[in-house]
Amino acid sequence: MKPYALVFGAAFALMCLAVTGWAQASCPQRTTVELITYGVSNAATSFDGIRGAATSGGQYNLTPSAEAYCPNHFILERAEAANGQPAYWVLKFAASRRGDEKAVSAWIVKDLWPSLKAGHYRFVSLKDSELGGLRYYWVGPANCWLVIETYADDNNSAFTDLAIHVGRDLP
Repeated sequence: MKPYALVFGAAFALMCLAVTGWAQASCPQRTTVELITYGVSNAATSFDGIRGAATSGGQYNLTPSAEAYCPNHFILERAEAANGQPAYWVLKFAASRRGDEKAVSAWIVKDLWPSLKAGHYRFVSLKDSELGGLRYYWVGPANCWLVIETYADDNNSAFTDLAIHVGRDLP
């Protein structure tokens, strides 16, 4: 597990709720699997193809084409090496899935896992999340990784919210 990738999980989740909303609300033309696949397909190049100019605090704008893919939804950051951990790039976003933890697990196995497997991602762990749900962790080629943390939707018990991080450790 890359603990530094999850340090800001709870803060990120709350920020996504306040700023970008859910995948379905802010990006209705894309499924959650499409958004994850988009992130994973850009991770191996440290998001070069979608990275725009640096802003502040290690964040970057997206290119116009990346922004058009899902407007105002993604956050792209570069974190410097710290505490023995390598520097890394991470694309963050939030989503929401209908159902409880069991339904989300079934969705991961049925809908998400085949595309990750095709991209040579390997499932590493499932643990309790600091957000109160579950943390799923995969590693892929070229030092890439994917973390999905689930947590209860405070406004609608019929949904489970997701904090999604697609990243790449730098050599």
